[in-house]
Amino acid sequence: MSKILIFGKNGWIGGKLIALLQEQGKELGKDLFLADTRMQNRESLAKELDTIRPTHVLNAAGVTGRPNVDWCEDHKAETVRANVIGTLNLSDLCEERGIHCTVFATGCIFEYDEE
Repeated sequence: MSKILIFGKNGWIGGKLIALLQEQGKELGKDLFLADTRMQNRESLAKELDTIRPTHVLNAAGVTGRPNVDWCEDHKAETVRANVIGTLNLSDLCEERGIHCTVFATGCIFEYDEE
């Protein structure tokens, strides 16, 4: 039996994934789980993966900017910690454990110009 763990449960994509999987008969606490751990904390992340033991991880977590994407430009360190380091931690830990990991990432592309 597959066990799915979703990161990003409070976001738009995460909410859609939860609804879709529940429509397909997945049950919270049985074969569908919602992550509580911040992905930047590698040790806590490893513990959650080892406790739940999912077969599949769906990562829809990340900083998108509030009230708009400009927030990410003004808060680069927080954005990198969440969107890069957190995603790398999760992907690496899943690979170590043989867990299938799907990452849903932003379509935003930033242009950098020193001038």
